[in-house]
Amino acid sequence: MYASLRLHFHRRSALTVLWTVLAVLAAAYAVVPMVLVLAGSVDSNPANIFTYWDPLSLKAIVPPGFSGASYSAAVNGSFGTALLNSIIVAAGTVIVGLAMSILAAFALAVSWSSDWS
Repeated sequence: MYASLRLHFHRRSALTVLWTVLAVLAAAYAVVPMVLVLAGSVDSNPANIFTYWDPLSLKAIVPPGFSGASYSAAVNGSFGTALLNSIIVAAGTVIVGLAMSILAAFALAVSWSSDWS
């Protein structure tokens, strides 16, 4: 009895470890590109990311030449217009979706209330 119970917990812990390792690998697969994009955006020369990638160095993630020039160029460029366009599209989408949801909720409420009376 105890041997089979011990075997059951051993299999369960092995599956837990396997799923945990797979989850960590999937998270790393998703996070590493975002970290590289962020590192490239604050580097004075974004090509340095690939220079320090092989062999892997901390300089690939924390750039030696920290610069915010790309952010100032984005703000001074047409970023304001693009942001305004995005806000208009997002607000229109929310308003249309809300109106359709309200109409659907009313239709469902009326059909259910007539079934109950």
